[in-house]
Amino acid sequence: MKPTIFISSTFVDLKNHRNQVWRVIKAFDINIRGMEEFGAKKESPLETCLREVEKSDIYIGIIAMRYGSVDKATGKSYTQLEYERALEKNLDILIYLVHDENGIVKTGNIDFGEKQEKLKAFKSELRINHHVGVFTNEVDLAQEIQKKLFEKFLLKSQVNFRPDELDAIVELFNIDNVEFIMVLGFNNDSPFEVFIFEYSDEGFFLPKSIGNGKIIKAIDENGDDRYDFRFLNINGYKATVEGMNFRYNKQSNWLSKYSEIITELFQQNIDISSVIRIIERLEIPNKSLKSWNENVVNILEKHTRNYK
Repeated sequence: MKPTIFISSTFVDLKNHRNQVWRVIKAFDINIRGMEEFGAKKESPLETCLREVEKSDIYIGIIAMRYGSVDKATGKSYTQLEYERALEKNLDILIYLVHDENGIVKTGNIDFGEKQEKLKAFKSELRINHHVGVFTNEVDLAQEIQKKLFEKFLLKSQVNFRPDELDAIVELFNIDNVEFIMVLGFNNDSPFEVFIFEYSDEGFFLPKSIGNGKIIKAIDENGDDRYDFRFLNINGYKATVEGMNFRYNKQSNWLSKYSEIITELFQQNIDISSVIRIIERLEIPNKSLKSWNENVVNILEKHTRNYK
């Protein structure tokens, strides 16, 4: 049965944040519950929220600078009461707090006086009880939750055995004069591993004419995993480019993160059509590369038509 996530937060100040989080969760095979879909109910809004919390498996609490609507009977905010109900029902709880100094908060979305004091006490309780995540804006928050959900639902224990060598294909694509290289490895004729990074002659001497080869897993002198690419040069001799994965240390780490996400999807035996849908919905932090997802999807479709 699908797990259910309940999204808890104040609404007006975090509407954009909730929208981004909602989009991220929809990429997974998960039910989502939140005030956006409650509509008209006979019971009070608080009763509706608490009932939906009880029907959920995971509680995501997003806390910014507003304490929110307060229940007259308890003197506590709806968000705090939702959290306490999740705690009472032993739900899996994920907490995200806006950064106290760098968080982007609009004027008018900050509580003062008694509500501010209650909010401080509530945040203090959350920090004591949980390992909290911190966000600065809605994109940052969505990416953190996306990463956490991948960790939760793509378990390492289910990963298939990886041989030392994988047959691989190589594709290049260009977006706004930024050239990317994608190396896609196959295990038992199924996509299994991918490396995507910016192409550069500096430190990665792979001729652009090369379209296939092998991904070799090795151990470097420090005992770390190293992934090399081996190919046949124009003279028919084996040539090796070492440390593809170390290219990420010199480039944007989001490329590393999304390569790891796609690889984990492959290794969980998720069907290719589902993998492609998830990639299409990924929130790419570099807004100038809007077609990055599209290029990656086109390459996957080109080389995985027989696996859908």
